[in-house]
Amino acid sequence: MAEPAVKPAADGARDQSIGSLVSQAIGDVSKLFKAELDLAKLELKADARRVGIAAALLGIAGFVGCLVLVLLCFAYAYGLITVGIWPWAAFLIVAGTCVALAALAVLIGALKFRGLSGLSRTRQTVQEDLTLLKRDDGAAAQRGDRRGDQGDDQVTPRRDAPIFIDGPWSHRSVSANGTRFHVAESGDGPLVLMLHGFPEFWWTWREQLSSLQGAGFRAVAVDLRGYGGSDKPPRGYDLVTAASDAAGLVRSLGEANAVIVGHDWGGLIAFTMAAYFPKVVRRLAVVSVPHPLRLRAAVVSDPLGQGRRSGYALGFQLPLLPERQLLRDGAQRVGRMLRAWSGPGWPDQETERNYRAAMSLPSVAHSALEYHRWFIRSRLRPDGLRYARSMRAPVQAPTLHLHGSLDSCVLPSAARGSGRYVEAPYRWRLLDGAGHFPHEEIPERFDAELRAWLADPEPER
Repeated sequence: MAEPAVKPAADGARDQSIGSLVSQAIGDVSKLFKAELDLAKLELKADARRVGIAAALLGIAGFVGCLVLVLLCFAYAYGLITVGIWPWAAFLIVAGTCVALAALAVLIGALKFRGLSGLSRTRQTVQEDLTLLKRDDGAAAQRGDRRGDQGDDQVTPRRDAPIFIDGPWSHRSVSANGTRFHVAESGDGPLVLMLHGFPEFWWTWREQLSSLQGAGFRAVAVDLRGYGGSDKPPRGYDLVTAASDAAGLVRSLGEANAVIVGHDWGGLIAFTMAAYFPKVVRRLAVVSVPHPLRLRAAVVSDPLGQGRRSGYALGFQLPLLPERQLLRDGAQRVGRMLRAWSGPGWPDQETERNYRAAMSLPSVAHSALEYHRWFIRSRLRPDGLRYARSMRAPVQAPTLHLHGSLDSCVLPSAARGSGRYVEAPYRWRLLDGAGHFPHEEIPERFDAELRAWLADPEPER
């Protein structure tokens, strides 16, 4: 086995005292409940706005409707009288019709008020966060002195939770950038941090967690902000904040820098890290996505190609409706997207079931779509213009770019040309027979490319 070309960072970690552990726990809990209070305020404001608009519209409609109804009632009654019905019977028929209409209005109003959230999302996310705060009694003894100063907790997997899937890895939670993240990790050695895309979660890297461990690396797969077992705050779903999250994770995991591997949205985050936090990125491996500026240009310059393939993201700009469509019938749309974007024969039933279950967790669908909304809506806003200027800085880390030849979500032609934004050695590989998820569809070939590149001390083209 070739020795990894990436050298581990200096080991400066030390054991924490009981006092520092308690202080860290208190800080984590305070940040956790602050985020939950923010979510509760957001839900209450949305409900209050909905009630106010509904009440105003109902008042106007009720006033106009009463006037119209009175006129219609008299016209109806006199119409019945003119055809020979007794006056008392005519007015009785009119009264019965009015009662039926009133009952229908009450029924519709009751159905509308059933749509109020009642802080259901807040209660559900609080339960999730409390689960993640549970400590494993034996974790401290098993944790090495290198990880003793990280302030993280082992997470006891729940058998009924779709994100805590058993395997040759361990689950735990790590605090970074004011947010708590769920990670799965395996192995020891130089750190490789893996960032997933849409509509997935950390489990997308299950094959790489095993193969990188065998190659002498410490592999860590994380649930991005808003996904899986990580926190789901009401804001922060932009690429700059996501890059700050990942950079903070590297430091919280006890390393100064790491190899960053990103797929789809994880790849956009990885490119953003290279521009905003270049010292944290030792090497960069990007899968199935171009450089953010190249992606923006491809959508505009090729409207019938990449523009049409990115049309689903335009549909995500609507409020509320995309979340409902994504979660309808047990998140069936997730399965349809996986099949449409991949090569033939993938995914299998277990894979589709796991991704649909993970997307169905409270608040995940909304959080996942917020990334798409920021990417499109920010283009002409000051934050988006600042982001575009910052992303013009060339990538200084050696970069591996892998893309499936059958990718129908992000066309290979759109990803080609990303090397112009990389000043360091850049290697492009097109993987035949794979779609948008090559690390899952053809894991052996994908891992061979990745491991060979990691073992190469001078990764030229």
